Amino acid sequence: MDIGVGDWSELEGFGNYDGDSIHLDFRIQLVNQNGQMGQAMLSQSGKLPTPPLRTRFTKFAHLDQEMFDQEREIQLETFVLPMFIFQTESGEIFNWRDLQQIRLVFDQSPAGILVIDNIRLGWD
Repeated sequence: MDIGVGDWSELEGFGNYDGDSIHLDFRIQLVNQNGQMGQAMLSQSGKLPTPPLRTRFTKFAHLDQEMFDQEREIQLETFVLPMFIFQTESGEIFNWRDLQQIRLVFDQSPAGILVIDNIRLGWD
């Protein structure tokens, strides 16, 4: 899963909210065909950077502004969550063989902006 942290100034009603001091985190829930659910916190795999990482498109700010209408873009970071960290309520390792749903539950932070891309499963 590739994730980047957005700019807090874009949140309405949070203009003077100090996004640098907030730890952004969320739960990832996996559900199989039998209704069994396993979950893990993103923080079990790593921590989202605050303030957000940003990359320039070119070496020249005026070119970035002209060509892309902004000077920098959000830099995404890859998080790999091994299947064994997904635990059921009874503490068992989740049976992912008949995976049916992936849920992202944003209930661990008061507010924030995340850019999420490339959610994928791998068998390495």
